[in-house]
Amino acid sequence: MKKELDLKEILLIESKDIQTAPWVLFKCRYGCGEFGKRYSCPPFPPPPFFSRQIFSEYNTALLIHDHASWKIRWAVTEIEKKAVELGFFKAFGMGSGPCGLCEECPDDRPCVKTEEARPSMEAMGIDVFGTVRKFGYDLSHDPETAQFFGLVLLE
Repeated sequence: MKKELDLKEILLIESKDIQTAPWVLFKCRYGCGEFGKRYSCPPFPPPPFFSRQIFSEYNTALLIHDHASWKIRWAVTEIEKKAVELGFFKAFGMGSGPCGLCEECPDDRPCVKTEEARPSMEAMGIDVFGTVRKFGYDLSHDPETAQFFGLVLLE
């Protein structure tokens, strides 16, 4: 599937290796202009303590790596769909950064693209840096080699 989706890497990991931390939401609230504007961003997704509870219901996950955030968001939904087709009915994906499927989310009604829209890992309280460093990724701040990650929970 990595080759089909033209991704840099997909790793099978244990869900217990996913790190969550409340401070991550501070980075969203005080560092991202999309806070409160996208349904896939805080404060709409569940808080980290609830995310940890959800993650504990899964044994494995696919950690998806690429150099384009849009490709991660697209791949997460494709992999989730394929996983469900293969019998992983609880499969659930999380992308990288704000959703971006629509120009902006409607103020007066729910998300209009629920089939495709997924929260970012950060919006779910995942410490992406802490999680991916466990698997040997070097997260330098070089814009030439930007790295983005997504996750698909499997059970």
